[in-house]
Amino acid sequence: MLGVHEIDSSNLPLPTRFAVLGRMKKNTDRVGNASEAAILAALVKRGKDVLVPFGQGLPYDLVLDEEGQFQRIQVKTGVLKDGFIAFNNVSNYRNYKGLIEFFGIYCPQNGKTYLISVAEVGYNVSCLRLSPTKNGQKKGVHFAEEFEI
Repeated sequence: MLGVHEIDSSNLPLPTRFAVLGRMKKNTDRVGNASEAAILAALVKRGKDVLVPFGQGLPYDLVLDEEGQFQRIQVKTGVLKDGFIAFNNVSNYRNYKGLIEFFGIYCPQNGKTYLISVAEVGYNVSCLRLSPTKNGQKKGVHFAEEFEI
């Protein structure tokens, strides 16, 4: 049985690659739960107050309480590939801008968690770089270490 990390989709364009990976995952609830737990644990370890909303269907998974200011977080599972962590920043064609303040990304391949403002990501698929770009570009590049929880 093929799993999300066993597919060779390297020859596909990035959005297509994620569509293929999304269809191949067998238990998205389990993957999502593990990512939510990782983000929750990382924030709590940093002394943050985190609220967990009741029920399904909300555009956010966790709420960060910063001295009475609520910051909504949508948790995503990142995929490590070629020096970057990619994550979908839309769901069911929903753009999260205005609905959340942050994406919490858990990358199971490196076991790290990240928190990035929704205002800093593009539309569809975003990337956090683990290594410099091949052409040395820095403008518009999000380096993962800057967003690690």
